[in-house]
Amino acid sequence: MLLAAIAALTLSAQAAEIPSETTALEQVSAAMASGEVSTPAFRAAVSIVLSDAASGDAESMNYAGVLMQRGLATSERSAEDWYRAAIGSGDKATSEAAAINLALMLYVTEGRASEARSLLEAIESPEQHLLPMVHGYLGYDYLTGVGGDADQEQGRAFLNSAVAFGFSNAFILERYAEFWLNPPEGVERRPDRADELFRRAIDAGSVNAAWRLGMLFLDIGRPETEAYRLVSWAADQGDTQAMISRGVMLALGQGVEANPVEARDWYLRAARAGSAHAFRSLGGMWARGEGGDTNIALGFALLDMAAAAGDELAVQVVERLAEEGVARPSEADIGQAREAFLAAEDLSADGFY
Repeated sequence: MLLAAIAALTLSAQAAEIPSETTALEQVSAAMASGEVSTPAFRAAVSIVLSDAASGDAESMNYAGVLMQRGLATSERSAEDWYRAAIGSGDKATSEAAAINLALMLYVTEGRASEARSLLEAIESPEQHLLPMVHGYLGYDYLTGVGGDADQEQGRAFLNSAVAFGFSNAFILERYAEFWLNPPEGVERRPDRADELFRRAIDAGSVNAAWRLGMLFLDIGRPETEAYRLVSWAADQGDTQAMISRGVMLALGQGVEANPVEARDWYLRAARAGSAHAFRSLGGMWARGEGGDTNIALGFALLDMAAAAGDELAVQVVERLAEEGVARPSEADIGQAREAFLAAEDLSADGFY
């Protein structure tokens, strides 16, 4: 009795921290959106949500699934159990939202993607605010065949519907843009469609989409200055591919005045992020003395690391250096240069890609 009384008093004290004008569900939602999930107020709100879920409240059951899936709550029931309970609640909007949540969980659970597709297909007339997600995820599924047989025509129909209704999953928008740049046989290539989808992905928060759009601009003959602006922005946000492309454009003078010093700097930034491509480009610059001092041993060391990481073009750079009369230093010198570089940059010889 004493423990029960203490527990009741504790819950009461926690609940008191929740503003009366804000429901527990609203508190949980706001805290997850902001990342503030370690406060006493959040824990109190979670306790209330779980209690309401156990009492059969449909929306709370859906939230309980989300909390369990993210490891933000403990319960005897799993995330899937809570989602399925919400699906069977009879509340149409909550049932559909829970089906979407469960489908997304199953898509990333080995061997269960077909169940995810079935859950989404069962939502025949989704609520207006859920339609973009249902059609977007189903469209990607059909386009790629992740949850069953691929049907690209059906996939495009679903995705076009999702985009028309404001679908904002950046990853899928980017993949759909890439589809239009590299369509299957019999489907017309549509750079204009890819342009629109990359822009939507950028609006949805994708930095990489800005780099891809910049590359598309170069491909279709848009002004190089526009391409450089997009690539530079993405590089400034930390996108490794954009860092490399910015280095390339600076080295070649594409959309910007040629500047090998800055090009070397951007290759170095990408190399620090683990890019074998950057090591190859940086190695060639060091070996030739482009953009700064010449260090042939370091150049070959970086090229060797790029090749070891699977960069096939690194071998070609080594061959071109030989044709240019740049002799390979001794293995001892190369090894010493490699260790000095890794130590100076606080890098490991492993983990490049």
